[in-house]
Amino acid sequence: MLRLGQMVAAVLAVGGVCGVAPLAQAQTRPWIQYQDSTTSRVCGLIQGFNAEFVVLQDTGELVKVSGPDVTLTDLVADDAGNVYYLNEPAGFIDFDLD
Repeated sequence: MLRLGQMVAAVLAVGGVCGVAPLAQAQTRPWIQYQDSTTSRVCGLIQGFNAEFVVLQDTGELVKVSGPDVTLTDLVADDAGNVYYLNEPAGFIDFDLD
């Protein structure tokens, strides 16, 4: 399970589970797959309290994929799961505990 933690409250919140690849416009672009160091499980779909996201591999931008795709150009993540809003640390992406 991937979750978003300590994010910009107006945009994202903590929680969620890992799921299948989104079937929208973001699917045509590669997104980052994160690997859990404890279980070796791999997941690329990230859930917040009210939306699902992927992280585009080429730009690091988060894309909301629940409903119509929306690219959040000011919110980016790196391969390690660190999230930045306007280039400032804003939170993290991590595997949730079951």
